[in-house]
Amino acid sequence: MIKLDRGSKAPLYQQVKSALLEFIRNSGTQHDQPLPSERELAEMLKLSRLTVRRSIVELAAEGVLRRIPGRGTFIVGGTHAPTANIALVLPSAAETNIGGVFPARLLGGILSACRPSVLSLRVLPDLGDLHDVQALIALWMESDMMRTLLDTGLPVLAYECSPCPSVRPYDAISHANENGAAIAVDSLISLGHRDIAFAMHQTGAARERRAGCARAMAAHGLALQPERDYTVMPSCEAGYAFGRQLLADPARAPTAVVCSDDHTAHGILAAATEAQVAIPGSLSIIGFGDLGLFSSLALSSVRMDIHGSGRDAVRLLRERLLNPTMPARQHVLPTEFIRRASCGPLRRP
Repeated sequence: MIKLDRGSKAPLYQQVKSALLEFIRNSGTQHDQPLPSERELAEMLKLSRLTVRRSIVELAAEGVLRRIPGRGTFIVGGTHAPTANIALVLPSAAETNIGGVFPARLLGGILSACRPSVLSLRVLPDLGDLHDVQALIALWMESDMMRTLLDTGLPVLAYECSPCPSVRPYDAISHANENGAAIAVDSLISLGHRDIAFAMHQTGAARERRAGCARAMAAHGLALQPERDYTVMPSCEAGYAFGRQLLADPARAPTAVVCSDDHTAHGILAAATEAQVAIPGSLSIIGFGDLGLFSSLALSSVRMDIHGSGRDAVRLLRERLLNPTMPARQHVLPTEFIRRASCGPLRRP
């Protein structure tokens, strides 16, 4: 199956990767067909399992293979994977945010798994001509927008969209937004915080995060106060402007702020630094996404595998193209709260 040139300057793992790709393209293998195990490949090629594993991990990251713990490695790419023209559809409100870190990572994951398909970009309300499009990936849509896409009759993959009752199945990807936010707020309460503000934008995912915040507050006998529940656009600039207003009167300022995204949190962090508010002594700040944005105080955040979720979106859509009548699937990805320097015990007198 695989021949290696041990005299070549090319690394062995790269040779294995190239040979596996060639095998998948030329041997008539089918979607979801299993590959030999890492141990079997290592014995066959007289290589270490580490070398073989690196090849497989990289092919999985590119969307050619799919690794399922306890089951094995399966083919999802190559010539025999479904090839389609896929349209990535954004709500009009997201146009100005497409250049952000989150969309860039998500798009990177989608593109890494999209080959050999073709990806185009559409923005509602004008979808344009869809005669050459076989499937849609919907980003951050509300229910009425989802109905518009479902009315096209094309397979639709909903990414962090509001639920939409439908007469036909469609698949959806989301993150454990509510649980991640609840764990973050629970951590703040355990550190002594009671006066907690919430800076959230208006999407289905943000509403889930707000629900998680309210759930954690209620578990400690606290209520999410309306005067501490703010709607803020997801950008550093909006977060900065909001932070200046929030902290203008220190006597009325909260002791902690939980944001529905990292950009807003970084804007508030900049405003607090400018106002010489002690962080985290007087104010703790938490974001959502764990985008890795730099700040002089490392931001506490709820981590999501954004790149991986993009790959999963393409995988689910391809499986839908292969089996249009399968039941609808809701794929919920885990989140993890990461406490860093922006979040600490309450030290106010």
